[in-house]
Order: sequence, then structure tokens, then C-alpha cells
Amino acid sequence: MRTQLAAAEAASNGFASYQGGNLYASIRPRQPLLDPSGNPVPMVTPAGASPPLQTAVARYNANALEYRTANGWLAEAVANRDAAAASAAAAIRAATGSDGLQDQTGLWHDITAAADATFGWTEQHWAQVVGDIATVCGWIASALGVLALIFAFICPPLAAALEGMALTLTEVALVCHLILAVFGKGSWMDVGLDVVALATFGWGRNLLRAGEATVEVADEIGLEGTAARADILSTGLTSDGGISLDDLNGLVGEADDAEMTTITEEGNATRLPGAFGKLSRASVQDFKPASPVTLIKTVRDTDWENVLGKQPAQTIKDAVKQAMHMRSPEIAQSLKELEEVPGIANVSKLSGINFANNITHYGHLWTGSQAGALTIDSVDKLDSVLNHFDIGIPGYDWLKEQATHELA
Repeated sequence: MRTQLAAAEAASNGFASYQGGNLYASIRPRQPLLDPSGNPVPMVTPAGASPPLQTAVARYNANALEYRTANGWLAEAVANRDAAAASAAAAIRAATGSDGLQDQTGLWHDITAAADATFGWTEQHWAQVVGDIATVCGWIASALGVLALIFAFICPPLAAALEGMALTLTEVALVCHLILAVFGKGSWMDVGLDVVALATFGWGRNLLRAGEATVEVADEIGLEGTAARADILSTGLTSDGGISLDDLNGLVGEADDAEMTTITEEGNATRLPGAFGKLSRASVQDFKPASPVTLIKTVRDTDWENVLGKQPAQTIKDAVKQAMHMRSPEIAQSLKELEEVPGIANVSKLSGINFANNITHYGHLWTGSQAGALTIDSVDKLDSVLNHFDIGIPGYDWLKEQATHELA
């Protein structure tokens, strides 16, 4: 009928003539005019109509008649259905009203009914509840992670507590997402993002630990050299018969050679932590769940007046600026401690290890990992907001679908 209407409109310069003599200009092209009963209104052939218009009107009216007939059959079928339903309902009420059975009442019935209702609701909505838990944990973990980056420059103990709580919430979110994915109620992409967040955290902690280990190695090599020098001097100075000035000069030279040789040998035998930092038992302990009580206690026991100083706003502002540059105070502390190692310049030269460059390299890797993790987390949170408000971005949904497909 829409096809024939379009043909009639085209043949009559955009107007279709209906019964009653009125000309109907369709607001929505190719949509038939309906009467109050929902049946198409027949058209009339205008005087002097062209053959194409006459043909289109005739075909349209024939289709309108078929439509009206089919609509009548449908109304009859609906009426028959309703009559049959009413008859069946009456028969059911008659049967149940005369069977002598009564609905259960009493406390036990109320308890079992409530239990059934609760079980039914849980069975239908558990996935939503688990998903909401994962979402809330993820958002709180992100907020605590950002606060940890900021307070690392203000109060390291509080930053550690915030970081531990953020890690625990991420682990909870991972468990929830894993449950949903296993039962086909969630996406493996969410599981992958949680794993990336945990892996990035572990790698970052190892890089910071590697900076501390590098300082320890430099100090140990320097001490080994000093010990070798002291042994030579001690042996020479305590020998029987005393020692002349020339012998003393020779002894000092021998001690210097022993120190240089020891430092060189220790440097050749030393292997600093690689790109993955120093893996140790502490790495496993990093992932131990933290208690909210620990965070609350740390916040309560912190001397805020001393931590924030006389200008709290400026202190926080400076910390935010430093955090935005993604610099680690732990790396900065390691570099400072390295400068305090006795004879560090000589140790670096003789051992062939540029300790400062290694620590700086760890810092760059840490910055890159944290920036990447923050970017991924920000995209994940933006995605959850877009999904919640059903907002589509051209190209983004396709890209996400492809990524999810590849991961699966």
C-alpha cells in the first residue's frame, strides 16, 4: 500500500485524493491515511486523472479492501481468544473452589514464602549485585590510587595504607569480574583490565625495590673495598720489627691496589636488578589484602598539623603538581641515599656500574608503567560511564567490540 501511495503521489504531483473529495498532503511520505478504526481510507480517482494515477489508485483501493478484510478477521480472532480465556478461567475457578483445599497460612508458611522469594530474587539478580560490587570497588580503588600518588609526597605511611586498600579493592573487583565471566554474565575484558592493574602495581613496587637494592649494592661494594684496604693496612702495621716510612708508603699503595682490585672484581660479579625489578618474597607480600582498619588507624594517628605544615593548601597543591609529573619520591630518595654512599664516584668508576643511571632508569620505567595504568583505568571508567548512560561514540563501540572479540 505504501508503494501504491507513493505512485499515486508521484502521478498527482505530491497529493493523494481520498473519499470525501479532500486532498491529503502526507506529512510522512508513503504513509496511508487511516480512519478511526485503523483501516486505510480509500482513494478517489480525480477527474482527468492520467492512466498511471488511475492504475495506482485502483491498486491502492484493492489493497485497502484486503487490509480491511484482514483487520476484521483479526478482531474476530481476538474476540474468540478472549471468550475462550474467560471460559477457561471460569472453569479453573470452579474447580479450585470446590476441591476443599485452602491456602497455607501461619508463621512457617510466611518464613518459607519469604525464603522462596529471597532465593528467587537472588537467582535473578545475583549477577547485577556482583557487577555493582565490582563497579563500586573499582571506582573507590581508582580514587584511593590517585590519593596515594599525591600523599606519597606528603605522608608516605598514609600513601602506603591508601595503596594497600586500593590494591585490596582491585582484587575484590577481579574476583567479581572473574565470577561473572565464568558464568557468562560478564566480559573477560574486565578480568583482563583488573589483571593488568595488579600486574602494573606489582611491577611498580619491584622497580622501587630495585632502586633501594641498587643503593645497597653500591654500599656493599664500597664496604668490600674498604675492608680489603683495612686488612692490608692492619696486617702491615701490626707486623713485628716496626715499619719504615718507605715501607709505609708501599703498604699504603698496596692497600690502595687491594681496594681497587676488590671493587673491580665485585663490580664484575654484580648483577643489578633488570627491567622487572627485584623479585623477592616481598613481591608476594605486596598482594596481601589490607584491612580498612589499618587505613583508618593511619589517618587517625597522622600528625596532620606537622605533615601539612603552616600552609596545608599549598602543600597539597605542590604534591598534586609532583604527582601529575608521575615522579616517584622513593626513586628520589634512593638517588639521595646513593650520593651519601662513601666514595660512590670511585666505586662507580672502578666497578664499571653507573648506579645513578640505573636508579634513574628504574624511575623512568616506573613512571611509564603508572602512566599507562592510569590511562587504561581512565578509559575503563569512561567506558562504564558511557555504558551506564547509554552514550555511543562513533567508532569507539566498534573498536571495543573488536578488542573484546580478540581477547575472547
